[in-house]
Amino acid sequence: MKNLLQSFFWGVISACMALILQIFSIIFFPDLNNSNFLQKHLVFVMLLFVFWEESVKYLIALFKIIPLSVNPKSIVFNSLFAGIGFATIETTILWQKELSENFFPSNADLTGIILIHILTFTLIGQGLILFNKKSPFLKLPFIITPPIILHLAYNLCAIYLSQIHFVLSARLSVIAILIIFNFVYFTIIVNKGFPQQVDGY
Repeated sequence: MKNLLQSFFWGVISACMALILQIFSIIFFPDLNNSNFLQKHLVFVMLLFVFWEESVKYLIALFKIIPLSVNPKSIVFNSLFAGIGFATIETTILWQKELSENFFPSNADLTGIILIHILTFTLIGQGLILFNKKSPFLKLPFIITPPIILHLAYNLCAIYLSQIHFVLSARLSVIAILIIFNFVYFTIIVNKGFPQQVDGY
């Protein structure tokens, strides 16, 4: 339980780190906060911010979540709690925005935020399991590319297809199914094929 709580707080810290990187990006490139620039280059801006988020998750998972874990199963659960911690910060920011700007995200939007960060953090944890023997720098692109693609696709759906109820339900369902599949696969099947002790980094 102690390791799960620590993982949760590392998730909180990773969200704060990603937010700082995003703020610095805007400071050094003010156009990122310009509405005209955003309209023309929205996908690029979203990709940049998603890249920061998933890269920070990778570093936290590599250097903090892995040392807290003793086997592949614990990596998955610790990554899940880290994802919840990350989502906590993001939903808190949205809640503050709701109070200050009369911005009202739906319950489905908040649920989607929580699920996408659980999914991406656990995917990174699972990537570290699969590429356990490779150098941290060599395995970086293999591990963060799937979370980046899923996260970017989710965000684009949230922006461009938010008014279509079927798409909203579908994307939440797909994320939930992926999370369930990942847990079943990595905690039951893959766990049997790995040593109980995970190599340190």
